[in-house]
Amino acid sequence: MREKNSKHNEYAQKARAHGKTFGSLARIFNQRPDAALVINIKSMELEFFNQFPGGEDLNSDVKEGLSKISAFVEQITDQPEKTVEQSLLVDWTRLFRGLQPGYGPKPPYEGVYLGENENDFKVLESVARFYTKHGVTPAENAGNRPDYIGLELDFLCYLCEQQVEAWEKGDEGQAFNYQLAEHEFLKDHLGRWGAIFCVRVTEEARTDFYRGFAHMTKGIIEEMANAPRPISINKD
Repeated sequence: MREKNSKHNEYAQKARAHGKTFGSLARIFNQRPDAALVINIKSMELEFFNQFPGGEDLNSDVKEGLSKISAFVEQITDQPEKTVEQSLLVDWTRLFRGLQPGYGPKPPYEGVYLGENENDFKVLESVARFYTKHGVTPAENAGNRPDYIGLELDFLCYLCEQQVEAWEKGDEGQAFNYQLAEHEFLKDHLGRWGAIFCVRVTEEARTDFYRGFAHMTKGIIEEMANAPRPISINKD
C-alpha cells in the first residue's frame, strides 16, 4: 500500500507540474498585457520562469525562449512601465487576435491551421466534442472559439488538475482516464498545429518577449506531444 501511495504522489506531482506549465502559457495567450504583467516580467517573477532551471537537458526551444525573454528584460530595465505595456499590447494584438489578413500571422485557431486539409467547421466541432466528453462546456460568451490556442492550453491545464485530484483520492482509473485524455488531446489536436503557429510568431513578433514566449511554447508542445502513451499504474 505504501508503494502504491508513493506512485500516486509521484504521478500527482508530475500532473501538477504539467498543469502549471499549461496554465501559465494559457494566461499569456488569453490575457491582454497589463501593468501587472510588465512588473512580473521586469522582476522575472512570471510563473514559467521558475519551472525551467536550465541545464543541458533543457529543450533547445525552451532554452532559446528563456534567452530571448532575458534579453527583453534587459532592454526594458529603464523604460517606463506604461511604454512597455503599450509595446506588448500592440504585439499581443497583432500576433494573437488575427485582426486582418497580412497583419501578423494567421489567427491561432486549430481550424485555421488544419482547415487547409480538413473542414474548418469539422475541426472546431471535434475540439468542442472533446471538451464536452471530459466535462467542459465552452462558454458562448468566452470571446474566443473553442479551438483558440489559449483555450486548448487551458483545457490541458484542467485535465492535469483532474489528474491531481484523482491521484490524491487514490482513484487510479479516473486518474488514468484524464492522463490518457491529456495525451490524446496533444496528439490529435494541439500537437498537430500549435508548434507551427509558434514558428510563425517567432518570425513575426516585434518584441523579444513574445518571440521568446513562442519559442518556449513550441518546445513545450512538441516535447509533451511526443511523450509516450501513458500506461496504467496497474501495468507498471
